[in-house]
Amino acid sequence: MTRSFHKFARFLTLGCCAIFASCDQQIESLDPQKRSRVLLGFALSPEPLNNDSRYREILKKNAQSITPDYSLKWRYLEKNHGLRDYAEADKIILWAKEHKMSVRGHTLMWRQGLPDWLMNSKFTKSQSEALVEKHITETIGHFSKLAPGTVDSWDVWNEAFADDGKLFDLPWAKGEAEVEKFIQQAFHWARAADPKVKLFYNDFLLERSTTRTNNIFAFVKRMVDAKVPLDGVGIQFHMYELDKRNYKEIYSNLKRFTDLGLDIEFTEVDFALVKESPRSRRRQARTIAKLYEICDSLPRCRRMTFWGVTDRYSWYDQGNWENYFSPFLWNKNYREKPSFFALKESIYKSSLKGR
Repeated sequence: MTRSFHKFARFLTLGCCAIFASCDQQIESLDPQKRSRVLLGFALSPEPLNNDSRYREILKKNAQSITPDYSLKWRYLEKNHGLRDYAEADKIILWAKEHKMSVRGHTLMWRQGLPDWLMNSKFTKSQSEALVEKHITETIGHFSKLAPGTVDSWDVWNEAFADDGKLFDLPWAKGEAEVEKFIQQAFHWARAADPKVKLFYNDFLLERSTTRTNNIFAFVKRMVDAKVPLDGVGIQFHMYELDKRNYKEIYSNLKRFTDLGLDIEFTEVDFALVKESPRSRRRQARTIAKLYEICDSLPRCRRMTFWGVTDRYSWYDQGNWENYFSPFLWNKNYREKPSFFALKESIYKSSLKGR
């Protein structure tokens, strides 16, 4: 299956779309023979999962793993203190189990994902810590019991560091030493809740050489040295068209985490454009393919998860991101984009290496 074959397949696909206005073409698979060593995952939202059959078809043909984009965050599981609602999250986890997909649990602790009743409360330090322990224990325990082995990993903590490279304070923990001690304790609570699930710290721009990244690496290394039950680091990889990327720098920054004996995963991959042009789409395609190749070249890089499925449902359409668009592998009409075919070719080339 050569590059010419893929170009011919793409020509046929787009040709059919031009002829049939509905463009209800067959959904392609990135890895039809399931030969990729790197698990391929996608973040999903409950609304299109429930209501969009094309969305589900893309996932069924392409996802070996899924990540609920917000349904597992504390502020959604327990909007009101003491009233936990697992209905939406349970439906997603059971759907993944039915289709033999693993699930990344995202995320147990993230300051923007904490419920208002916790962040704005007057709980004492000991009361707050007890509430966090209860949340971690009950959340992991619930899904481990609901679908044993399906949720194979959890982001225990997400984005603990500010842009200046310092740890954010918590309402119940002030100062970097105290906050770091509490984060380490959260990992111990998570391990006690399920000794089999893998535990991750997840953050953005870890692929770059910055003061913030170096501080996070030092933070992670202290966890490893202290024998905190940390199994891996999630590298988000939200990318933008105008960013400059040095692939040697990316590789070396990722390798130093794996040299600590940790797994890494690409957890929130997307590439947003600032203008729609053939050149922009080619750059997007090359970057996505190159990221896969970097992950595949690192034996402890286990999974590559895209932070969405189709541009029809894009988180860039929300909030203050109106100047960024077209970040995913399928466009708003469910057509595969050049980035899809570039990734598919990289996966195929990898399979020829006998992995």
